[in-house]
Amino acid sequence: MRRFIFASLLLALCVCGLTGCDRRAEPEPEIPTTPAHEKLVTLLTDEYKLNAVTKAFENTLWIYVPLEQSFLKIAGSKDGPQKSDERKVSIALRYFDGEQAGSDFEFKYDIGEAVSYEESNGITTEFDEIYQSVSNKLNSAIARAYGNVERKVDSHEFIERIAGDRDFVDPVTDEKRDRLIQSNVILTQSKVPDFIIYVIADTDKGIEFQTTAYLQDIRRMYHYQDPGFSQEFVKRVITDQIGNKIIIGDKEGAHLNYRDLTWNEFLIKQIINRVKFKFTRSSHKPQTTDPGILHDLAIETLQAYPVRDFDKVIFKDLQNSKTFSFTKEEVPPFTRYEPKNQDKNLRTIKFDAGKKL
Repeated sequence: MRRFIFASLLLALCVCGLTGCDRRAEPEPEIPTTPAHEKLVTLLTDEYKLNAVTKAFENTLWIYVPLEQSFLKIAGSKDGPQKSDERKVSIALRYFDGEQAGSDFEFKYDIGEAVSYEESNGITTEFDEIYQSVSNKLNSAIARAYGNVERKVDSHEFIERIAGDRDFVDPVTDEKRDRLIQSNVILTQSKVPDFIIYVIADTDKGIEFQTTAYLQDIRRMYHYQDPGFSQEFVKRVITDQIGNKIIIGDKEGAHLNYRDLTWNEFLIKQIINRVKFKFTRSSHKPQTTDPGILHDLAIETLQAYPVRDFDKVIFKDLQNSKTFSFTKEEVPPFTRYEPKNQDKNLRTIKFDAGKKL
């Protein structure tokens, strides 16, 4: 009897190991395709000739574009090798990262002075035109595919418009019309994603650039072509550069963690991106170590989006463990972008790489 019990336990352990008792998370379910998603796939495949893989979740649409040729190249700089004994002092962001801690956003930082001397071997890394071409095609296709959408009444979410629907000049009348139609039509499958994540990968060298953006920001830039939004758009688009051998030969994006991005994850990434942009790429970099700049940049980021699902934003100085914070009530109200004379100003922009992809 004891032998039977032992054998049964052993068998159960073996079965458990084969059937997933390692407790790995189940992949998130994809949502059914929608007309806008189908249009996007058609544009990417038939018109832009991109071999793209798409994965759609409730809030996030992933687009993976594998390229067999490299889009980064090594080149010589215009001025060649440079060296100087001139001492330069600047303000450096030594560390900045964040995460959600309960109902709060918590960021850790280290800001201080940095001393440097110019020294360069004259070798630089440049983008091949193929990367910019593919990126432009993706943004254009996204804007065109999701051009016929509208905001769901009393919500920050957007849905695909009903075929043949029209707008009223009077905003009050227009909202009444939206409320009436939306209350009588099943809209669950017509919701458009909040976020777009597209990945352009060099499957020969094992390098990829992963771009995360709010769909309505892409539409404002490429669909409505708001002329005053270009500089702000650059701060909102998050591009992570990644190198890994597992990317080599991956035509389907099997190495990616396809999943649904939450609003809080997106907002934290946005704050990190805007802070790093200010310290590293801005033409007006901080001139002092005053951490108040982090407060201002976080406020600037959060007021740009409609979701406020947090209590406080906390900053912790890694040098001395001092903290400061602000609450979501201190963030100015979100102002929604309303295009003017949109029907008269819309133009379709098509991008051509100039060579076979």
